[in-house]
Amino acid sequence: MSTALGVSADQDNNGCTPLDHRMIIGSNYLNCGIKNGLGVKGRSDLRYQVGAGVAVTSRGDADGKMEAYFEGGATPETTANTSANPRIDAIWLMAHNRPEHKDDDNQVIVDVTQGTPAPTPTKPNLPVGATALAYMLLPAGATSTANATRTSEVDYAVPYGSAMGLIGTQQVRQNMTIDATYRTHCKMSVNLPTDRWLRFDLTVCASAHGANGGGDLSKMSEVGGHFRIDGKNVDELFNLPFIGGAWHPQKAGATVFCGRGTHTLEVELHKGYGVDADVHYGSGWPGIKLCVFDEGLKQ
Repeated sequence: MSTALGVSADQDNNGCTPLDHRMIIGSNYLNCGIKNGLGVKGRSDLRYQVGAGVAVTSRGDADGKMEAYFEGGATPETTANTSANPRIDAIWLMAHNRPEHKDDDNQVIVDVTQGTPAPTPTKPNLPVGATALAYMLLPAGATSTANATRTSEVDYAVPYGSAMGLIGTQQVRQNMTIDATYRTHCKMSVNLPTDRWLRFDLTVCASAHGANGGGDLSKMSEVGGHFRIDGKNVDELFNLPFIGGAWHPQKAGATVFCGRGTHTLEVELHKGYGVDADVHYGSGWPGIKLCVFDEGLKQ
């Protein structure tokens, strides 16, 4: 049995345990990552400097999550890059827990995992329970971290239920023709932690097939379609008109419900009225582009 956070221990000292605390903290976040601060930069020696800040970190799913404050300071020393190739160093944070995980202490620490030099280096794996603060590209022959530059991305802690923004984008990067056949485009897969609202944003750049340049308005094409989740239409039919030979990006969008779990998202397009539509890509023209945004928790 557990005791709720905010309720004092009873006369037998039964109360909210550290694990209870961590599980409650974990319920507030979708993931581990940086909350604020904790910027990383190189130095004139072989350490990295980490700014003060807070991260959400965990020793494992069954162990809940912790909010860890680091007051700022240098990492332990790494080694010079004597190779003729660059390498990627991972700078990370971990919250020690001596009573439960037999760590040396109960401190919040930062450290470095050194990558392997290569013409195209890859990120090293982090120790179990570590939260990445930065991945730094250390040049070939470097004897200090002064010229190390940030590479790749790290996670930021996302509060449970908040909008996650852009979660997927796909694009048809070629010229093509949309005819009367119903075809799907821009397929992508997303994994949602809870029931969510999703916003589909579609851009199609096309012109009416057979039109003789932008000034020829004698041809007209209407492109119809639906946004789809797991092979099923999830919105009303939209129609995009393309009049004449001008290359004209047109937009369609919809906000729809999507349940938790892994889903396939895509858009179906076909010619509705008029002539076929010629899709244009390149030199700034987008072809067919679908972006999907997470707009938050569905209650």
